[in-house]
Amino acid sequence: MNIPFFDYLRQYKSIEQEILSETGKVLSSGQLFFGAETRKLERGFSDFTGAKHCVAVSSGTDALYIALKTLGIGHGDEVITVSNTAVPTISAIRMTGANPVFADVNHASGLIDINAIPSLINTKTKVILPVHLYGAFCEMDKIREIADKHHLFIVEDCAQACGTSYNGRHAGRYSDIGCFSFYPTKNLGAYGDGGCVITDNDEYFERAAKIRFYGFDEDRRSVTEGINGRMDEIQAAVLNLKLKYLSKWIATRKSIAQYYIEKIKNSLISLPEKDEFCSYHLFIISTTHRDRLVQYLKKNGIATAVHYPVPIHQMKAYDFPNLHLYATEKRAGEILSLPLFPELQQDELDYICDTLNKFE
Repeated sequence: MNIPFFDYLRQYKSIEQEILSETGKVLSSGQLFFGAETRKLERGFSDFTGAKHCVAVSSGTDALYIALKTLGIGHGDEVITVSNTAVPTISAIRMTGANPVFADVNHASGLIDINAIPSLINTKTKVILPVHLYGAFCEMDKIREIADKHHLFIVEDCAQACGTSYNGRHAGRYSDIGCFSFYPTKNLGAYGDGGCVITDNDEYFERAAKIRFYGFDEDRRSVTEGINGRMDEIQAAVLNLKLKYLSKWIATRKSIAQYYIEKIKNSLISLPEKDEFCSYHLFIISTTHRDRLVQYLKKNGIATAVHYPVPIHQMKAYDFPNLHLYATEKRAGEILSLPLFPELQQDELDYICDTLNKFE
């Protein structure tokens, strides 16, 4: 048996005719940007998250950049975040001219260690940027307390947390601005790039909407610096269609994760604790035998991935030679992502669990 880590075609085939119909309507409309589909998506995603405003943009990277620029972040400012994240989290910070400051993570969860934040705050600090990795939820109540005490903004990186809610409030709504990615592998994925920002603040909404389109006002004159960060109508149409299935798909993700937790029983493998709030974009196991396990699973036809094998502070482009983040670095050598997408079949899940249980 061969099991992919992710298979977009399985989902596509289940909704193929609807996709072709909706994208065909866009192509026949003559409106490829800022049309009915984009407006519908912004309304629909606002409703889904409970946010007052949504601005559809071209990628999750641009969502982060636009959020930071909306808050006035620029050269010399500092943004506290984590190093075990996707590169775009950090590249977006650097694109504004600001500098990332890395907090270590909780070794068990991989999420930002709130106890590591206060000592990193100084007069240059402007933003705390927690990353809701894997679909799990950072300790936002405590992060809010820290931010309020020091008069800091919060921007949430929700790229992996579409569908994650805590106490009835969706990820992205515990901050000034929440940022989402609609990359194809995400819980709500386009067939290209896409993203959005959400906010309850009217002023931030107006500013973000301008920044995503060259800073234009209604007369198409730049009143602030901006970028080409708009979403096209085809991606918006795809996302609108998928949005109606999203709750069902996330429920399936949770069921798969629960199955893994119940059925994987191997003393060499550590599993995440059951998390009722997690949307399970990824399912992460850990083992001190990670590299050997990867090869074992590959030999048995099971694809895996590592999120992420090299922390950002150890990458050449963002090298921090004197920085040591114990938990971040230790996790990077132990974590492994198992296949998790709604179209996984029961026999595939059984095979994955049985194969893992035989690892020694």
